[in-house]
Amino acid sequence: MLNFWAGLCPPCRAEMPEFQHFADEYSGRALVIGVDLGQFFSLGSQEDAVKLLNELAVTYPAGYTEDAAVLPELGVTGLPATFFINRDGSLHRKWQGVLNGEKLAEITDEMLAQ
Repeated sequence: MLNFWAGLCPPCRAEMPEFQHFADEYSGRALVIGVDLGQFFSLGSQEDAVKLLNELAVTYPAGYTEDAAVLPELGVTGLPATFFINRDGSLHRKWQGVLNGEKLAEITDEMLAQ
């Protein structure tokens, strides 16, 4: 699961504890990776992103990109945005907006059942 977020994005902040809980619960079966895109949406700097990760005690892998081409290539038009990627690298589903733990589990269980 690839989750695009930003340090100063209120909806991103709201869903990150759900992602952390999910990452802990699904450890070994699914992987969450967060990518900060704040600079492209005027929603914070890398420092803001690190501050949020520390504040929320996020332990799943998270980083950032300086490549703005990722936005049109993946069709990221707003934050948060989450891509559910199958083991073979194909896209299972794209979700634009906030996700809760129940929906994360539902979509992931659907993928794992394939």
